[in-house]
Amino acid sequence: MGTPEAPEWVAADIVAVLYPTYAKTSRAKVWANVRSEWKGMHKVHTHGTTQMIVTLFEPGLYHLITRSKSPLAIPFQKWVFEEVLPSIRKSGSYSGNCLWGRRTLSLLLIKLIKILY
Repeated sequence: MGTPEAPEWVAADIVAVLYPTYAKTSRAKVWANVRSEWKGMHKVHTHGTTQMIVTLFEPGLYHLITRSKSPLAIPFQKWVFEEVLPSIRKSGSYSGNCLWGRRTLSLLLIKLIKILY
């Protein structure tokens, strides 16, 4: 969902993968804690009806990934917490291996897609 410049992910799908032990009825509580400016709502037409779905913007996705205890999230968490943030604290910027970070996030998203679909 969204655009290449401003991608969006279906919150229910991300939560289902990152928090698989949560009951379906409890999953909405996970994305309820995401700041309102980090998520959106979209009408989706399915099986002759219209439903409203919650989507996550990039900050909302990162928020859920960094809070998750899922093994899928660990490489991304390690990169952000052990490389990116310390670099920003020390130098005021991050100029490390951004390609590695994008690759890590891409692999996580590919795993999410494979699990979901």
